[in-house]
Amino acid sequence: MELTMPNLPAPNHALVSSISRPPFADFSLPAGQISLEATSKRRPSNDVHTAFGELLEAMPAQAAILDADAHILATNYAWRQAGIDGLALGGITHPGDSYIEACRARARLAGDARILGKYLSDLRQGSQTRISHIYSMIIDGKKRRFVANGARLRDHNGEMLLSFSEITDVDQMVEERRRHCLSLLHAEEEERKRIARELHDETAQQLALMQFGLMALRDARNGTAIESACNKIEEALGQVQHQVRTLSYVLHPPEIGTAGIEIALHNFAKGFGRRAGLHIEFRNEAGHLELDQEAEVALYRVAQEALMNVHKHAAASRTSVRLLPGDRELILEIEDNGIGMPKHIASTRSAAELGVGLVGMRERIEALGGRLDVIVLPVGTRISARIPY
Repeated sequence: MELTMPNLPAPNHALVSSISRPPFADFSLPAGQISLEATSKRRPSNDVHTAFGELLEAMPAQAAILDADAHILATNYAWRQAGIDGLALGGITHPGDSYIEACRARARLAGDARILGKYLSDLRQGSQTRISHIYSMIIDGKKRRFVANGARLRDHNGEMLLSFSEITDVDQMVEERRRHCLSLLHAEEEERKRIARELHDETAQQLALMQFGLMALRDARNGTAIESACNKIEEALGQVQHQVRTLSYVLHPPEIGTAGIEIALHNFAKGFGRRAGLHIEFRNEAGHLELDQEAEVALYRVAQEALMNVHKHAAASRTSVRLLPGDRELILEIEDNGIGMPKHIASTRSAAELGVGLVGMRERIEALGGRLDVIVLPVGTRISARIPY
């Protein structure tokens, strides 16, 4: 349920506890009543009370101690500030106020306030020992998510601890992880389709040629015909072997994890340029590199995808692949002199516009704590991948 919060004026008096007992920092606690759950029957010392009060006061979550009737005994700084900033589900409340009544008063404005009030009633009556409720609020036009938690304090005459924490970032992280997993699955499926096309368009055709050669060999009536059929079969077998080796190399180059990323990129650029009819220049200006295998694989896949995009879409005649040193980072750049990319696509993060390839490249680099940029040049495009090093 969503709640649109109005702009709330700052209160004209300090929110301090009205309990006439010694305060603990800014968080006022009734001495001898609020304490940590002790493992012994002795009451904790005043030092423990002080430490507990200071801990609650410093908590980033909104926290309040309620008495057995759900009246507020004390609040921490985050609670008081939330009331000022309009983030409090129960509105601005002070020590002495009934939080259940505050929730009921706001029930028309926020259904979640009514629900929380009911949960607190259950907690006060002892039918529940802990409560938890997730709710949403619209603040400054943005949806934000919070969780309310409450618990009865053991051996404290029914007193309760109530807290509120924002979980918007957690939700965003969960959603980002979900999108990341879906993107990886999509990329995996696209790679399988590509391999299937390679097998169908190349290997399967060569196998068909060998089959025709065997049929011709069976029908041959003289040595010349037999020799011609054998030559065709041998040629087709050579093509199949080459395609299988190429496919195996593309799937996992042997240099990764052994010879190093600079050798792997040099060999791939040389081989890809020869097969694609594209002039590719490779330069390593970063010197000898010692990367873990995850980083090497990520950089290799970025170069692989970028060069494939150049070959398919850029209509370029020249491409460069460079490894460059940065300030505590390693930079991989792939630049071409092709037709370029529309600027609105280069600057977006939308998977629908970027396509699976570029999204996958970006996610690989960001998973290493790096950054991938697509830069539109006056002539051509530059892909820049930066990882910590």
